[in-house]
Order: sequence, then structure tokens, then C-alpha cells
Amino acid sequence: METPGKHMKVRLYLVFTGFLVLALAVIVSIFKIQLVDGKKLRQQGLELATELRSIKATRGNIYSSDGGLLATSIPIFDVRLDLKADALTNEVFYDNIDSLSWYLADYFGDKSAKSYRTELVNARKRGARYHLLKRALDYNQLQDVKKFPLLNRGRYKGGFIVEKQTIRKKPFSNLASRTIGYDRENTQRVGLEGAFNNYLAGVKGLRLEKRLAGGVWMPMEDENAVDPQDGYDVYSTIDVNIQDVAENALYKQLVKSGADHGCAVLMEVATGKIKAIANLKLRADGSYTEQYNYAVGEATEPGSTFKLASLMAAIDDGVVSMNDKIDTKDGVFYYYDVPMNDSKKGGYGVISVKRAFEVSSNIGVSRIISNGYSKTPERFTNKLYSFGIHQKLGLNIPGEGKPKIKNPQEAGKDWSGISLTQMSIGYEVLMTPLQILTFYNGVANDGKMVKPCFVDKVEYNGKRIKEFETEVINGKLCSDNTLKQLKAMLEGVVASGTATNLQAAHFP
Repeated sequence: METPGKHMKVRLYLVFTGFLVLALAVIVSIFKIQLVDGKKLRQQGLELATELRSIKATRGNIYSSDGGLLATSIPIFDVRLDLKADALTNEVFYDNIDSLSWYLADYFGDKSAKSYRTELVNARKRGARYHLLKRALDYNQLQDVKKFPLLNRGRYKGGFIVEKQTIRKKPFSNLASRTIGYDRENTQRVGLEGAFNNYLAGVKGLRLEKRLAGGVWMPMEDENAVDPQDGYDVYSTIDVNIQDVAENALYKQLVKSGADHGCAVLMEVATGKIKAIANLKLRADGSYTEQYNYAVGEATEPGSTFKLASLMAAIDDGVVSMNDKIDTKDGVFYYYDVPMNDSKKGGYGVISVKRAFEVSSNIGVSRIISNGYSKTPERFTNKLYSFGIHQKLGLNIPGEGKPKIKNPQEAGKDWSGISLTQMSIGYEVLMTPLQILTFYNGVANDGKMVKPCFVDKVEYNGKRIKEFETEVINGKLCSDNTLKQLKAMLEGVVASGTATNLQAAHFP
């Protein structure tokens, strides 16, 4: 006869065995999910992931003033295969795979027809829905590939997928390259591409995409997709023909002098339109290239080019007139025991103010400014400030260098006994080449200093969106009498001064 204790013991064994079987079943299920079905389930999860993703708009073109393309977006195409397309049956696939492989091998010449066939058959076995055939085809190549067996059946019957992208091209290569600039991801925008990005970029679209294995996103048919809006076209002031001449002339002079870098800018006097802007930098291999926009961004001591501003101040303040005399001594003059050498060894002796400018006499110009302003140097710097040359021009392209015109009341330790005389001949001051040009252009423009302009207008499908008018920085730099004297002095530089080499038939 069995005792109650024995019955209890049997029951406990049965319960324990049940829990053990259940635990083993759970472990087996986990093992199966992790190691057997896991890859398949993860793939299914990925294929269920969809998301509204942005579509980049086609960037607008940048044109020269005569309608030539300076920068444009060229379409390129990636072609793929959905090897699980509903209409792509085994019969259709295997009836066309041999001939398709032959066409691909013959057209691209990168691998054999057998390799193409093996690749596509394996992709179909994997159930690939977004298999990459080729990247970056141009339009003509795409038209050819569309005619290949299987691919000529299109997306739904043949699984053929075409993805359009764009790349930025400059048809004139390096011509005005730095001014045209670029717009690249994760880098600072440069030039017209950067400054006018809001116009050029267009408006992104939206479409539904499915995420596949490897993080690849495949576009899906979606009737609610929003098409992107192409960017506006920007018409620059650059004249391609003049730009070409400017770059070649700059290149020849840089090679001749062995210079590290240089720039050349041509500005239309009345409007401020920049018709040409060239910047070249010496490379390690001895060639020159557009690497940095020195004309816009490099603020350096302008040297003798600043003498025009100094004499404009002195003449307009009544300190001198162009026919007054100044003693340049014997080519060396001391300011606070610091020697200043003239532009010619031995000096020029007693000459007129006009002649001092024509021969770029350091001593002549510095003595004029020292005699007129040494007791009140702030009067000289304030006069320079009145011209507006101490401020940035406010260009519509990024990267403008900051000018520096010291003021004795603010400079503190940065002001010394020789600062006034050094500034008079273009030292202890900073200006960019374009800022100096803008000042000279103001003299040529009868005293009206205008802002340099790089863009004429913005258009969209031939419709004018925005037009850029001439902006005046300083309506009257100085008196008409001062301008008359300055122009005579400038003409004298070419007629009998330091620029006689510029006398040529093609210069009026």
C-alpha cells in the first residue's frame, strides 16, 4: 500500500519535469530565433521600415554676363534591379539573363558576361530588391542601357530602377573658379555658390522610401510624394572673354617675376560691376592655380597705392596743392631717428607735389603729411575715415578681409611717433586689393565710390526674380577741385612716372 508521502513525491517529480520541459522549449525557441530565424526576421523588420525622405532639388545655374555657363548641374544616373518585382518571373528572368549579361559585358567592358550572369543570378536567389548594376551613367549611356534585354521591360515588368542625381560642373574649368566658388556638404560655402545658395539651392521634395539591408533606402511609389523645385539661375557680372584675358595676363606676370601669388580685377567704373577677377597661387610643381580669392580676402599693407588716399586728404584739407614744392632731400630722411628711404637712391631733391606722386616718392608724400598733420594726426585719420575706406565694403560674396586704418586716439600702444608717416605711404594700415580698387574707382567715377557688384540678376525659367542695382558707398569723396588735381597726377604717373610701361596703343 502506497503512502500519502509517496504520492506527493511523484507529483513533485511530475511538476518539476513539466517546468524543465517548458524551460527547454523556451531555450530552444530563443536559440531558433537568434541563430536560425534571426537573420530572416531582422530582414523582414528592415523591409517594414519606411520613412518620408527628402529629395534634393536641381541646383540653379550660374551664368556669365554674356550668357555663358560658369557653373551648372549635370544629371547622372545610378541603375539598379528589383529582382523580386512581381512580373519578373523565373521564366522571364532566365529567358533574358544570358543576353543581358552579354550586353552589359560588351558595353562596359569591365567584366565578363559569365561574371555578370553569376552576379545577377545570385542576387535573385538572395531576393535583392535594389541591386546596383552601375553608378554615375550619363544621359546618353542611360538611353543605351534602357534598350538592353530585360531592362527594356521597365520597372514593373523588368525590375529596372533608375535614380537621378546631379553633380556640379564648371564648363570653363578654373576660369574665375574661386569667385564662382562651391557649395559642399560639411564645408563652408565659398564665392557666388555660397553667397547665393538660397537662390541656387531650390526647394527639396519628399518621397516615401523603404529601408533595406545595409542601410540602403529604396524609393517607393507614392502618390503623395512632393516634387522638388529647381533652384533659380544667377547671372554674374563676369565677362568670360575679359576674364580669360585677365587670367592670362596675370599668369604671365607671375611667371615673369616668380611671385608666390597675385590677383587682377577689372571693375566697371560707373556701376561697380566686376567684369573679371583672377587669383593665382604658385603650386609646389611650379604651376599656378586658383586656390584663394586674394582680391577679396587678403588684407595686407597696400604700400604706395595708398599714397593717393594720403594726398586726397592733404589736398582736400588745403594742406597742399599739386604744384606746391617739397624737398625730398638726398633719398634718406629720418623720423625719430628711424630712416625712411626714397623710391630712388639719391632722392629727387626739391620737386612738386605732383611729381612726388608721379615718381612715388616716399619722402615727398610722408613729409607732406608730416608737415600738415604732425600736431593733429587724428585730423588725418579722421579724413581717411570720411572716405569710408576704414570699413568693409559689405560684398555679397563671403570672405572679405577687414581693413585697418589706425586712429591715434584709439590705437594706444599701437601708435608711435612714426605711425603717421608710415601710414602716409601705405604701411601700418591694412586693405584688400578690392578695397583699394574701389577707392581708385571712386576717383575715376568723379568722386562717387560704389560697391563692387558680382551679380546682375536672378531668374527662374526666364522670369526676373531679383535685379541688383548699383550701391553707393560714398557719394562725394572730395571736392571737384581736389579730384581734378588727383586725376592730373594719376595721368602723370603713366605719362612720365612709374607706369610709363603702360603707354600703349590699346590704352587711351
